[in-house]
Amino acid sequence: VLIYGNPAQISRLVAGAIYHNGGVVRSASHSGLSCASEVVIPFLNNQAQVIIPGTGERVMAMTQDDEMAFAIPADQFESLVDALEKHRTRGIITYPIPFRLLESSPPSTGPPSEFREKLDT
Repeated sequence: VLIYGNPAQISRLVAGAIYHNGGVVRSASHSGLSCASEVVIPFLNNQAQVIIPGTGERVMAMTQDDEMAFAIPADQFESLVDALEKHRTRGIITYPIPFRLLESSPPSTGPPSEFREKLDT
């Protein structure tokens, strides 16, 4: 499954991809042949990947300068959707990401035990 988005949206997808099992999402960038990173590598490695689109995509597929790509094997897509839904309903990570530098006090997640319960459910 290949999804295009801006960096903030791709960041949400990365968080969703590692929600259940941890780990990292690798990134690849080429000036060309990004299609291999988008299709072949996630298929062969069975891992999600973030890709900076190459020149061919920009010329042939109208990929815009502010877009990135996120590729995830189809059998992991349902888990990704579940994680994104949990993020949304629990307020763990929201989109758009709110700017909070100027707030008088930072938001509280409550006592550590309550925060842990939110993560565990």
